[in-house]
Amino acid sequence: MNIRPYIRRTLSVLALFSTGFCPQKSLAQTSVIKSPDDRLAVILRMPTPNSLETPRWSVTFGGKPILSDSRLSLETSDAGDLLAGVQLRKVRSRTADQRVRILFGKADFAHDRYQESRFSFENAKHWQVDVVVRCYDDAVAIRYEVPKQMGIDKIIITDEGTTFNLAGNPNAYVQYLENYHTSHEHNVTTTSLQDLKSNTLLDMPATFTWPDGSCVAITEAALRAYAGMSLMRPVTSTNETSLVCRLTPRADGTKVVRSLPMQTPWRVVMSARRPADLLESNTIYCLNEPSVIGDTSWIKPGKITFYWWNGNVYDGKPGLPILSLEMQKKYIDFCVRSGIQTHSVIADETVTPWYYQSNSGVAPGPDTDVTRVRADLDLAGIRKY
Repeated sequence: MNIRPYIRRTLSVLALFSTGFCPQKSLAQTSVIKSPDDRLAVILRMPTPNSLETPRWSVTFGGKPILSDSRLSLETSDAGDLLAGVQLRKVRSRTADQRVRILFGKADFAHDRYQESRFSFENAKHWQVDVVVRCYDDAVAIRYEVPKQMGIDKIIITDEGTTFNLAGNPNAYVQYLENYHTSHEHNVTTTSLQDLKSNTLLDMPATFTWPDGSCVAITEAALRAYAGMSLMRPVTSTNETSLVCRLTPRADGTKVVRSLPMQTPWRVVMSARRPADLLESNTIYCLNEPSVIGDTSWIKPGKITFYWWNGNVYDGKPGLPILSLEMQKKYIDFCVRSGIQTHSVIADETVTPWYYQSNSGVAPGPDTDVTRVRADLDLAGIRKY
């Protein structure tokens, strides 16, 4: 008896049961997204099944680790951490390679070239949330997107636990912030990552360099209708040096209240062989949304006076009050002689601003009205001159 036909049919049936008729196997527990030039790579590790872990991400640059075992997390008032114990349902990938017109600066176009993967997750409470990972040649960008879903109209974000666990002990160039209500005009402190102050806000961008000259800058892009991000090194029992995202709180303590669908800003890690390359990058421009202003022809770049720092000092010595008509004429004459197109009428920290308010200084008060000129300022005379 020739049994070969039976063997072939048996193998065919086994093949069917091993693919189409068996329960679907879970998707890969680790995914890698690379930059078009293969220098940058993002490794996304899925949570252990049936756990409350969140996805973890790592980044390498030229084969060298720069971020390791960093956490993805988006906490809400209704559903807790949307990424705790999630299961991966779908992965969609795409590439882009286009030129983007730049409206200002030293370049006319930016090279918007990247590879992207969208990971669609579902948690135990059946919330859907996407993690979008985009890899440029000089930057990694990650954002969360919460699609519109049945029975859920809005989302209240109470915290975002995204972490950046930098490899080694690079030098840090940071601005320490005293609170969330700040001018963002602080001196840059140079220290090591391990010596960063704990429980202290760090402004964006935060820059780090390694002994071989390679560097990263952590920042954000496409910040629209969302809380701004700072970083912080939290106090931990293990004295680890992970930096965690800190969102600016609203008056009620929550961070973001939005209707669905919602997407967060991009969390960006720019990478370079040398610090100057960070300045030359146009990737942040590519990540930001296009201008919503249709006709921009009326916007003209140019020089402007800004005497905030020197106040009423003119020709190297104190002069008349800065907002007096005579001092303003001196500045306008200076603009004419120097080819400066615009003169700004501002104040300094020692006087009341040009607009109306009863309290002294530049801090706003209960009756501050920026549409009303203060009584002793001859703005009409300044404009006429």
